[in-house]
Amino acid sequence: MIPMATAPRQFTTPMCGAAATSTTSGFACDLDAASAFYVAIMRHAGLREGRRWEDGLQFRGAWATFSLVDDGAPPTENLHIAFPAPDRQTVEDFHRAATTVGYLDGGSPGERSQLHPGCYAAYVLDPDGTNVESVFRNRS
Repeated sequence: MIPMATAPRQFTTPMCGAAATSTTSGFACDLDAASAFYVAIMRHAGLREGRRWEDGLQFRGAWATFSLVDDGAPPTENLHIAFPAPDRQTVEDFHRAATTVGYLDGGSPGERSQLHPGCYAAYVLDPDGTNVESVFRNRS
C-alpha cells in the first residue's frame, strides 16, 4: 500500500448518475480547517471519523473512505466531491449543517434535472474551495 502522503493524486468521485468511489483523498492547505468542515457535515454525508496520523485524517462511510492530507503540497484544485444521500431531507440537512456555521453556499438544495432525472442536490465549498455535493437520486 502506498502511504497516503505519497499516493498518486487521482480522484474518482460520484456525481448524479455515476457510480460511487471506493477511496478519495483530498490534499488540504490547512488540515485543521478542512477537518472542521468535514466533521461539520460528516453525519449528513454518511461519514464517521476513521484513523488519524500526523499529516492526515480519514473518514469512513458505507460506500467508501475519504482522507484529508496535508503533505506541504498545494491543495487539490478544481475538485468536486459528491456524497450520496438516502433522501431529500439529508441533502437539506447537509446544506444547513455547513451554511449555518459559515461555510459558503455553492448551490441551495433543489432539483438538478439537467444533470439526471430525479437528481436532488446541494453544494457547499470547503475551506480549500472544493465543491462538495450531497446528492439524492430518486430512481422511481
